[in-house]
Amino acid sequence: MADNDATIADLQAQIATLLAEKAARDAEDEERSIANENRPKNPELAKQTLNCPRSSKCQTSRRFNGTSNPASHVCHVINTLKPMGLNDELIAQLFQRTLTGSALDWFLTLEFEHYHTWPEIANAFIKQYAYNVVELTTQDLEMIKQ
Repeated sequence: MADNDATIADLQAQIATLLAEKAARDAEDEERSIANENRPKNPELAKQTLNCPRSSKCQTSRRFNGTSNPASHVCHVINTLKPMGLNDELIAQLFQRTLTGSALDWFLTLEFEHYHTWPEIANAFIKQYAYNVVELTTQDLEMIKQ
């Protein structure tokens, strides 16, 4: 039970770190945030809060910049947030905080009237960055070598 409590506390600390990093990047991302104003607002979501310690230091959760495996990133996000009891709607709202650079730019340009659920957003994200995952056969590697 103590291990579970420690894991939950660590995950909450990671969420707090993500939130703090987002606040620190706001000045840099101000232009990109304008696109965020076009998102539909959910008043019920605005009432929900995360119970995270304000001053917590922990290992920074990795962020996706558009160059790694998108499916692995989605799994990382889910495995970090689901154990905290967050629902899909909250995960969808927090997802942008795990992105940086061109991946954040892409996310902020999504037309959210076409993406209503976390699975739809996750699938669009994986599809967008699928080119990062290249499956090579031994024959492919031999061709490169020659």
